[in-house]
Amino acid sequence: MIAGQLNRIVTIETWGYTTNLQGNSVGTVSASWQQRANVIDTSGRQFTDDAQQQWRYDIKVTVRLSVSNPVSSNSTLVYEGYRYTINDVSIDNEGHKSFYILRCSKKEVWQELT
Repeated sequence: MIAGQLNRIVTIETWGYTTNLQGNSVGTVSASWQQRANVIDTSGRQFTDDAQQQWRYDIKVTVRLSVSNPVSSNSTLVYEGYRYTINDVSIDNEGHKSFYILRCSKKEVWQELT
């Protein structure tokens, strides 16, 4: 990966849980940071779930490996205003570890307004 190919900016969020006033456990963003990335759209497809038309988009994101900001599959990625679920985190090269390769997806529900 050439550094000039990291031509997008993504926000990576790690999540934690806190307790609200009613005593319920609520997911909150515990840390977030921005990184330069190479984003490749891999697929988009339509499917039906519980009688609702939905779209699923998959992307492949390459970001620099950072020891101070580790990325895991329980993190989320925000790109162009959309939150993606990180399904898989892999390292590009086992010898000199320099980039994470993230496989991410988002799901949209299509609603007909009539």
